[in-house]
Amino acid sequence: MTPDTSEKDKCPRCGALIPADKTGALCPACLMSGALGQTGAEPPTRAMGPGESMSLYGPSEFPCEFGGYRLLGLLGRGGMGTVYEAEQIATGRRVALKILGKQLHSQDMRQRFLREGRLAAGVSHPNSLYVFGTEEIRGVPVIIMEIAGSGTLNDILKKRGPLPVTEAVDAILDVVAGLEAACAGGVLHRDVKPANCFVSPDGSVKVGDFGLSVSTVPTADTFATATGVVLGTPAYAPPEQLRGRELDLRADIYSVGATLFTLLTDRPPLEGRNPVEIVAAALDEKPKSLTELREDMPPGLAQAVARCLAKKPEQRYADYAALRNALLPFSSEKAEPAPLGRRALALLIDYAVFFAIPKFLLSLFTGIDTKPETWLGERTQVQLLSWVCLTLFVTLYFTLVEGIWGAGLGKALMGFRVSRPGGRAPGIGRALMRASIAVLAGNLSTLVTFATLSAEEFATGGWPQAIIGILCLPVSLSVFATMRRHRGFATLWDLATGTRVVVKAKGAVRPVIDVETAFDVPAPDADAIGPYSIVEEIVPGQWIAAVDPALRRQVWLRRRETSELAPARRDLARPGRLRWLQSVATPEASWDAFEALPGVPFSSLR
Repeated sequence: MTPDTSEKDKCPRCGALIPADKTGALCPACLMSGALGQTGAEPPTRAMGPGESMSLYGPSEFPCEFGGYRLLGLLGRGGMGTVYEAEQIATGRRVALKILGKQLHSQDMRQRFLREGRLAAGVSHPNSLYVFGTEEIRGVPVIIMEIAGSGTLNDILKKRGPLPVTEAVDAILDVVAGLEAACAGGVLHRDVKPANCFVSPDGSVKVGDFGLSVSTVPTADTFATATGVVLGTPAYAPPEQLRGRELDLRADIYSVGATLFTLLTDRPPLEGRNPVEIVAAALDEKPKSLTELREDMPPGLAQAVARCLAKKPEQRYADYAALRNALLPFSSEKAEPAPLGRRALALLIDYAVFFAIPKFLLSLFTGIDTKPETWLGERTQVQLLSWVCLTLFVTLYFTLVEGIWGAGLGKALMGFRVSRPGGRAPGIGRALMRASIAVLAGNLSTLVTFATLSAEEFATGGWPQAIIGILCLPVSLSVFATMRRHRGFATLWDLATGTRVVVKAKGAVRPVIDVETAFDVPAPDADAIGPYSIVEEIVPGQWIAAVDPALRRQVWLRRRETSELAPARRDLARPGRLRWLQSVATPEASWDAFEALPGVPFSSLR
């Protein structure tokens, strides 16, 4: 940069010099990336480098005051604005302030910026960044949000590289929960990616940055993106979004799959040297299978991610419940051991369908008696061959179905699966060992008799045959002697192969209660307490139902009896308790504003 170059000659997004013959506010590269989205390699949000000038973004030194907040540092910036870590001076609460960029102060951008706040404020869930409110400070729109203190999933990837399978799946299950809550409220995110998934100090992941979100409820907001405008990040956006077509929740499911792919490989599913190549790849190319990129990748998980990344929406999971159930077996959630009774029933089903029925049909159509006592007494080659073929068929059946899919017909009907640690299917080698031990235990007496007694000796019966039976029975039953609750009811073949028969995990479905959530926003001249328009008094002089006109969100105002709200109650953010928003002082009293959640009293559910 030449000494006489001013800050206004630099691109406000990337800091590059703007050519003298260009009149736009952004450099040509950023104008192109704004039209096509960002490349997969670099997220649109980045931290300021050491010594980098901030004169176009805000203060050059921290801490500094901004309205009722003390700015402590820059968290990052994106296409809509800059995000700072801040402290609310009146309460000491740490928050994130998202401030609309100076270069975007048009009326349309203001509407879109405030629309983001309204949409995000409509999502109240432990896995979604909470929006406390919006306001204008020094004429600039500001969104006040919950702060996640451990960065983003993108930051974790930069520090650690690809994540372990269970850790990546656990993170994505949190993302799915947050998106499902948003979808239930009529909101599509449209820009899910590692940089927009925020990590809390407790390790949970929250979805944030609803800058490209759109309401699925036509009457919720009159502001909409122009038809055909491509928004999002191509490396994580589904083909229909890149083509500017109508979207539904399956578009976000595609992005979830792309994000999980990145967490497992530290690379997006489709790459290119520039945004144009990435868009072309996203439209036409098929991502590599995860099993090609990681040796420890469970085939079932690779198939689940591939289904999320299907080019056609109808080929993806239809809803978040189906996606959650596909991912749960690969999470760190402890699997429930298969109950003994139903496990025995599953074995009987497999035995009947794949051994008893073939054995009966073979005898019916060929006249060959395949009973062990018959061929042990006669020792014909045809009988021996028939018995061996049936035994090998059963062994091969369990080897293939449990090795590849984790369950045969019986276990699948009972809702079980055979699993290794980490949710992986046993694989052919372990499945063959499992089946071999089980078949050997079941046929031990027959094999020992065949090896020690001739046909004549067997036919005469007597003590030799009885002794073999007495000796072999305890050995055969010993494979079940290890079945203890603390071992997950593991048999000898389970322990020998490091596998367990478990209940196939399924996401819990809570009953849905019909609640009236529609409300009318009071007129501008309605009575108000601070920024909140009064709707009605719930308890006269104590509790008031009100509305935040900016966020179109209901709140409850409680008159404060003490001088200050306890910090433990003020900073509480766990499920099951109302979240404190702010304090409001009037000449008559001080009030605390809490979120108002839709619901009905327990007494009405009886």
